[in-house]
Order: sequence, then structure tokens, then C-alpha cells
Amino acid sequence: MVSEVTEIFPSCFYSNRFMETTDRMVFAIYSADWTRLSPRSRKHFVIFMQMMQQKKVILAGKQIPITLATFMSVVKAMFTMIMILKPQ
Repeated sequence: MVSEVTEIFPSCFYSNRFMETTDRMVFAIYSADWTRLSPRSRKHFVIFMQMMQQKKVILAGKQIPITLATFMSVVKAMFTMIMILKPQ
């Protein structure tokens, strides 16, 4: 169980950090004084902000999101299986 946790946790942790960073990046761009730029640059900023507002989630097998919530559900499932299979 410990080896599974050590394999899964870093991926989930850094995936969560990636999502937080992209969220902060949108706020930082919006907070910049982009309204004084040329119309072409403003257009690029607006397009970039719209692209960044979509939630960026890393998927495993294009199906399962890799987040800390996923990590906790995997740990919970492993603990449940250990308790069920534990000899009495």
C-alpha cells in the first residue's frame, strides 16, 4: 500500500499545482493593464484568457482526472480492500 501511495501521490500533487497555477495565470493576465495595448494585442490577450479559463485537468487514460481528490478516493478504496481481505 505504501508503494502505491508513493507512486500516485506526486502525480496527483503536481497535477493539482498545475491547475492552481493556470487559474492564477488568468487572474494575473486580467489584472495587467492590457486595456492600453494595441487592438491586435488586446484581441490576443482576450483569446488567451478565454482559453485559460477552461479548466486544465490532466487525465489518465483520457478518462480519469489526476487530482488530489482522485488520490484520496484511491487510498480509500485500497484501505477498504485491505480491511475486507484482512484475515480475521
